[in-house]
Amino acid sequence: MMHDLIYASIMLLFVVGLIFITAALFKKFQPTNIFNKNNLGKSKRLVLEEILILDHQNKLVLITRDDVGHLLLINKDNSIVIENRILNE
Repeated sequence: MMHDLIYASIMLLFVVGLIFITAALFKKFQPTNIFNKNNLGKSKRLVLEEILILDHQNKLVLITRDDVGHLLLINKDNSIVIENRILNE
């Protein structure tokens, strides 16, 4: 009886561990365009156009607000506007 309880506890910890590992891998390798969805065809003022991953800390992000583009360099510590007022032609 005690042996079955220990075995069940170990298997439960194993399954929970696998769930956490899977969640961490999904978070790390998620597609970058997952946020580029337009909700049910509604017109948005702010649109995430493109993300370019430079390395494990830095990303270039191109956003558009009211048909004017802005290029941002984003990392874990800060964000820098590289170019603003990019007009869509």
